[in-house]
Amino acid sequence: MVVIKSTLDAFALTYYAPLLFKPHLFFQGLRLLFGDQVMFCRRIDFWDCGGFDEALPIMEDGDLCLKLVKKGRIYLVNRIVHSSDRRVAKWGSFKATAIYLYIGFLWGIGVNTNYFKQFYKDIR
Repeated sequence: MVVIKSTLDAFALTYYAPLLFKPHLFFQGLRLLFGDQVMFCRRIDFWDCGGFDEALPIMEDGDLCLKLVKKGRIYLVNRIVHSSDRRVAKWGSFKATAIYLYIGFLWGIGVNTNYFKQFYKDIR
């Protein structure tokens, strides 16, 4: 079992993105993470599926979800997680949501993740 903590803001992306782009996996329990969500899973499941793909410049969390669903259903837990998302603070909520939706859509239709690097310049 994989457990995900999420904000209400990401609820729609968590459910609707896999339903639209990977419906066969959605019905097997796939839920996708985008942005500043937090994931918890068993260590053995993480390592068995190869963990994060360090070659991906972005969307490594979505890629991990695609691999983890083979281990079991992914669940959304109704809890608040405090995280630091400098991009949202810099861009503002509306722009960040638009960019995340754009990236999520393009990733869902198979656009190479290297294209997305332009949106993720270091802002520290």
